[in-house]
Amino acid sequence: MTTPIFICGAECGQGVNPNTASSALHWGILSNAAAVTTTVRSGLRSWNPTPNTGSMVRYLSSQRLVGRAYLRFATFPTAVAILLQCTDANGNLVIQFNNATGRLEAKVGTGAAQVGPAISLDIWYQVDFDAITSGATATLDWQVDGVAQTQATNVQAAADISNFDLRLSSTNGEIFYDDIVLSGTAADYPIGAGKVIGYSPDEDGTHSFTANDFLDTAGSAIAATATN
Repeated sequence: MTTPIFICGAECGQGVNPNTASSALHWGILSNAAAVTTTVRSGLRSWNPTPNTGSMVRYLSSQRLVGRAYLRFATFPTAVAILLQCTDANGNLVIQFNNATGRLEAKVGTGAAQVGPAISLDIWYQVDFDAITSGATATLDWQVDGVAQTQATNVQAAADISNFDLRLSSTNGEIFYDDIVLSGTAADYPIGAGKVIGYSPDEDGTHSFTANDFLDTAGSAIAATATN
């Protein structure tokens, strides 16, 4: 069973906690990215970042990150564009789209880009990855729709992965992300097919949690002393 440290299917429609409580932090930064209902893989919403300026950032401090995200292009960018990034001060580990070939690629720092499959518009693709930055060589294993791709590597000093970032780093194109899962457990790779959906309880009992941990649909904190 996967042991996630972060999951997001955009179902709540909120990228960061509006009450700014650190105990309820979701995405650390949500910049120019909308939760949309027009194009979704599962549930009611997906993320749609604005080209170049849009991103969703999850802060981390780890030398291993396992993850899965689904992505879908509505229009392709006209330049090489980073899609998923594990930020490392000595060289980022990325999955990118190469507009010249129409293919996904994996790249670590200044290392060689490893070419993956050609992709098409309006199709959801499952991308699994295992990023390791603890040794003298950083490595990025990855799969697309369950098919293993060539590992990307780069010789660089060990450093923490400081954040995970979903984006479209070109000035044009349109992309959607859904059903995102992150883990720090090696055995979780590949996370594989799945979905992240939201449920709303229709009744409750006495609440027992830290103030601001839970919000209603209007973004207001639910009182820790509230009862049904």
